[in-house]
Amino acid sequence: MILRASVLSALLLVGLGAAPKHSVSANDKRMQDNLVSVIEKQTNKKVRILEIKPLKSSQDLKMVVIEDPDTKYNIPLVVSKDGNLVIGLSNIFFSNKSEDVQLVAETNQKIQALNATQQNSAKLNAIFNEIPADYVIELPSTNAANKDKILYIVSDPMCPHCQKELTKLRDHLKENTVRMVVVGWLGVNSAKKAALIQEEMAKARARGASVEDKISILEKIYSTQYDINAQKEPEDLRTKVENVTKKIFESGVIKGVPFLYHYKA
Repeated sequence: MILRASVLSALLLVGLGAAPKHSVSANDKRMQDNLVSVIEKQTNKKVRILEIKPLKSSQDLKMVVIEDPDTKYNIPLVVSKDGNLVIGLSNIFFSNKSEDVQLVAETNQKIQALNATQQNSAKLNAIFNEIPADYVIELPSTNAANKDKILYIVSDPMCPHCQKELTKLRDHLKENTVRMVVVGWLGVNSAKKAALIQEEMAKARARGASVEDKISILEKIYSTQYDINAQKEPEDLRTKVENVTKKIFESGVIKGVPFLYHYKA
């Protein structure tokens, strides 16, 4: 059964699943618990809370984004501050606060893009299955229960948004095993950095490096302080980077970076 926003909009709910990964007040925790409980009662699904944002136009309501555990679709909601009322959030949203209108518009746009990605799962699976296994940087989940949940991240080391996304890597690892595909999409230095990452990851695998060691390699080379000009480029790996980058983007399914995809077998 697919959990849809249109279904939720007709329900009065009380309860949701796992909370966002930051400290919360007792009231917020109670709201989240109530939220999880209601949705589970109505749908038999334990959804996950991805995001909670206050609305400036009302202290009694919050905007919440949840994840359907089956489809991995994101669903935006308007929720009462106690979590006992949940309404599906649509594109029709009016407020006397322009900040709220902008927040909802941006959230809906982001969610539509993410959900479209999940709908292209067959094409995406084919793309990722063709990438050489030794090219993919596999980082097992830090939670044994989530090791079989695979999150692919396509990332360019010169991309500012990808550099920001990298700071969330440890949080991703709590929920998924991450398979990172570093590409050289944004030019010469991108390809060179990606090749250097491939070189260092090969050495890391050979010495049995830990997940933290591999993350440190990524953080070092992704850093804007990394002196790319002082490094000797591994030309054979540069060719490999270019081939993988071409294969990923010539499909037209992946159009930019960072690109995140929950692998569906």
